[in-house]
Amino acid sequence: MQQGDAGAQFNLGESCHRASLQGERKDAPESRIEAYKWYRLASAQGYKDSEQAYLTLTVSMTREDVAAGNRRVVEFKVEKPERAHDVPTFTSPLQTQSLSDTPSPGSSE
Repeated sequence: MQQGDAGAQFNLGESCHRASLQGERKDAPESRIEAYKWYRLASAQGYKDSEQAYLTLTVSMTREDVAAGNRRVVEFKVEKPERAHDVPTFTSPLQTQSLSDTPSPGSSE
């Protein structure tokens, strides 16, 4: 099972937690649920301090919020990035112009 980057998940948890403290009061529960999710995902991979972070966060969450966070953890899936050769490439008109079409320096064109 792919779990993602634990360090990035922890950092997302930190960002969401800060948002729950600094943002609009009405948005705080949603931010805490997201922080909880990211901390739990990082903790599942043994990332330092993430277990303590989500345990501390639960003190300021309702049972319903914790349940919502747990559902999000279970539903989380890592998406595989597109393969490089599947990404469309674009060619500049200058790249497609043949050298014979280009006027030489000093020509009268």
